[in-house]
Amino acid sequence: MIVCFEAQALDFKIISANDSHKSDVTDTLRSGNMLVGANAYGGGYITQLFIPGIGNIFGETSNGYGTGQQTAFRDFLHGERYNPTQAGYIGAGTECELITTPGKIICKARPLAKWRGDGEYDFTRWENIVPDKYPEHIAYGGKEGADDQDNLEEENLEVTVNGIKYTKQEAEVICEFDFYAEYEDWMGKDGVTIPCLRTYFEHRYIRPAGHGIAQHGPGTLLFNNAELGKRIDRKYPNFASPYLTTANDIGNMSISWMSRMELALWYPMKRFSRLKATGQWVIDERTGVKQGDESIYLPYYIVANTTDENNGPAIGYYKPYSEINTYSVMGMKESDGSVYYTDDRRDGGDYYNDSPKRTTTMSWIGFKSGITGMIDRARLPKDIYETFRNEYYILTGTVAEVKATINTLENRKKMQTITFLDLNAIDKNAPDLNPAATSNSGLAITYTSSNNDVATIVDGKIRIVGIGSCTITASQGGNTWYKSASNVSRVLNVVSSTSFENLVENKKTFRLLSNLAQNEIKITIESGIDKLFIYNVLGKMMYSSNDLKENFLIPTSSVGRSGVYFVKAGNQTEKLLIIN
Repeated sequence: MIVCFEAQALDFKIISANDSHKSDVTDTLRSGNMLVGANAYGGGYITQLFIPGIGNIFGETSNGYGTGQQTAFRDFLHGERYNPTQAGYIGAGTECELITTPGKIICKARPLAKWRGDGEYDFTRWENIVPDKYPEHIAYGGKEGADDQDNLEEENLEVTVNGIKYTKQEAEVICEFDFYAEYEDWMGKDGVTIPCLRTYFEHRYIRPAGHGIAQHGPGTLLFNNAELGKRIDRKYPNFASPYLTTANDIGNMSISWMSRMELALWYPMKRFSRLKATGQWVIDERTGVKQGDESIYLPYYIVANTTDENNGPAIGYYKPYSEINTYSVMGMKESDGSVYYTDDRRDGGDYYNDSPKRTTTMSWIGFKSGITGMIDRARLPKDIYETFRNEYYILTGTVAEVKATINTLENRKKMQTITFLDLNAIDKNAPDLNPAATSNSGLAITYTSSNNDVATIVDGKIRIVGIGSCTITASQGGNTWYKSASNVSRVLNVVSSTSFENLVENKKTFRLLSNLAQNEIKITIESGIDKLFIYNVLGKMMYSSNDLKENFLIPTSSVGRSGVYFVKAGNQTEKLLIIN
């Protein structure tokens, strides 16, 4: 049975006593004949994956937002109980806004709640929204939250996030991370011809370490001092001065992306996985837990009812070897949303996880990723915070169809385009020039010169040799994830400036404070002139002004790129070299 509810924009609640909504579907998208449903009452986690011949593989038997498809993480530094989870707290979903467009559902960025401490660690003093399901100590007279083990004063706790003040249980479970996700129909893209859902998510360490981290910090029951002092960053943000783990960082981090299926609805007994060394597919009986280490197995597998690859439904779980999954940690600039750096912090702890009977009623299928950790934003440059990102695909069809589609996805590469602006004519005595070509891939550009008697390439810059013309070509050969870009060529003219200089008679009417400019040109007017012009070496006017003051500045961006120019006012002309 397909259960759908009218899509609605819920007001954000970090947790809500809404366990009755745990199986709701508030937003849907379709990929071929596969219907996907997300639940805004549970952080946008997927509560419906309807597959022809099977039905909805997620059910209602597990309490507390247990079944479905979602993501969460833990870290060993904080005893694996600092556990922000997409869906919310046990028995209390995080209510949030989802945006549905054709072929896509977006979980808007919003704070994450920490999951209950798995019966091993009680960090909540308050139970005013939902019980935490820990026994109350008689010594406290059954007072709510009496088992709290974090040793922090929380009687009058207040935590403010995004201008909203949280108290009591909400303040205890809200954490320093925000969550963002996208679910997208991938059928018809990248050569995919069967139903395929791409999921992308981010865990954003966007708030400095505060009460949420402190509840699991030094002196608490499960804090692991052995993780302190280990290096977190591999190359960025600072290779020369490494960031070593402190109590406020996320240290030795494990991220889960999981589908929890109800066994009564579908219990496939065959597992197809592929050896990394030989590419051979192997078939196992799903009688026990299997962790397919990525040093041995390729990061994908298929579950099905039968070994007949051309009949019967199958589901494939695919983790691409992509730039997103390799450079999974990003340093983000909060002011403009740009990427400040990316870092590969994988620590060899990646594997697919197939647990056919996680409980007596539920299976656990998905992936676990391990990284060295994430850095508290209070330690990073101003305006920078770190984000973890990953992407995965769920495919359905016959085993043969899923295998073929995974092969197609494995062989894809992205297109890249080079942007290379025209080169200004340049004086033969000019210093080395940065051509400043870029690719949308962010990969480094290589340059060549068609005439080494005019210009050569040295350390990625143009070095002028003599007067004449040549063609400078920018190229980018691609890598694991990007195809080669089409070359882009620009003509460079190298000239002697004396021909232009001799056209005018010099008489001092203004003064350049420097003949070399990088960001701005500084000019002082010394006699009565009402207009000023700037020309390139070919005599083309690049800038003019009739609003002259005794001292004024001209941004070099208003004139042009690196090269030789001439500033003219009245009968005076001065040579100017711009380097940007």
